[in-house]
Amino acid sequence: MEYAVRIGGVNKLWMPVPRDWDGVGMTGVSVIDISPPPTDRYQEANGNEIAFWQIGDQNSQTYRVVFDVKVQPIYYQIDPSNIGPYDRTSPLYQRYTQPSTWVQSDHPEIVQQAQAIVGSETNPYTQARLLHRWVADNIRSGEAVDAVTALRTRGGDCAPRAFLLVAFSRALGVPARPVSGLHTAYQGSFQSGSWHGRGVFTHVWMEFYLPDYGWIQSDASAGARNFGQIDEPRVVLSRGDVIDLAHGYPLQPLAWFHMPQCDILSDSTPATQTVGEELRLAVERVR
Repeated sequence: MEYAVRIGGVNKLWMPVPRDWDGVGMTGVSVIDISPPPTDRYQEANGNEIAFWQIGDQNSQTYRVVFDVKVQPIYYQIDPSNIGPYDRTSPLYQRYTQPSTWVQSDHPEIVQQAQAIVGSETNPYTQARLLHRWVADNIRSGEAVDAVTALRTRGGDCAPRAFLLVAFSRALGVPARPVSGLHTAYQGSFQSGSWHGRGVFTHVWMEFYLPDYGWIQSDASAGARNFGQIDEPRVVLSRGDVIDLAHGYPLQPLAWFHMPQCDILSDSTPATQTVGEELRLAVERVR
């Protein structure tokens, strides 16, 4: 895959770089090329890998990340009776049960609704299934940008739905975090295309953590079916909801990171970009 943006009139540019995570869904990630050579390539606190360019140039140029990856749907095999206890002192537990700007897991309305959904259920996997079903059944398209607003308005796109599900989970003491990346829009496989040509599909979903099993991806935006599975190939580009891009990014932090981010020059104009080529994906299949 080649994930590329053609852009000009920017002072700085940040792009996500795919990496191997937990060995499910996407494996064998090998970065072939990042060009032009980035000013810096680094990982932030969630483990997300980032390419950064210090540019300061009006001219349009293509910035690309080329990588090999094996992608496939995910199907988990989980026995709820075999889930161990959480280590509530661990850094993972502490980090991913805390509220944030978009995931207000300590808000009374979030806590009350989460408890009402699960009732007397205490098994974290069964709790997660009940929460997933409620969000899938009750949240429709809307303009919310955070968990509380999504709950109040019963509306939001993929990101606030994920935030609400993460917030519910954290409110019950289940570690959870957003996941963002590229998906196939149920085409069966990734296709080459551009953002304006509706050929690049970005998405935000979530995952929760179970002792003895690890992170389990879940996507309530796809309805009830994508619990305990993700039934299409996806490329994960970031995890977490407090993502620090560093190098003076002006809108710190990010709640997800699946598209390039830039700091524009003060005297830049739209003419510095080539219309229709702002973001594109080129895919070559190797059988």
